[in-house]
Amino acid sequence: MLATLPSCRVTMDWAQDVLFPEAERGERVVVCMRSAPYWGLGKQRRYGVSLFAPATERGGHMLKKGEDDLAIRTDVVAAIRAALARR
Repeated sequence: MLATLPSCRVTMDWAQDVLFPEAERGERVVVCMRSAPYWGLGKQRRYGVSLFAPATERGGHMLKKGEDDLAIRTDVVAAIRAALARR
């Protein structure tokens, strides 16, 4: 239903055409914490340099149960810290 609203469509197009490619190139960090499939992303994935879709719990916190969860969590934290250090 949301995808049919013009404002949602504009937001989705901008994210997929501008925001996500910039993150994949490392120009910004994007962490999709909710509804990754809705945004066209798979769960527990890293795309390019700094576009992440980590597995999350229902409350929106990144999971840290398995080895894969810890690996992507570590990458997300490192990418955010590096981006903040460049400011």
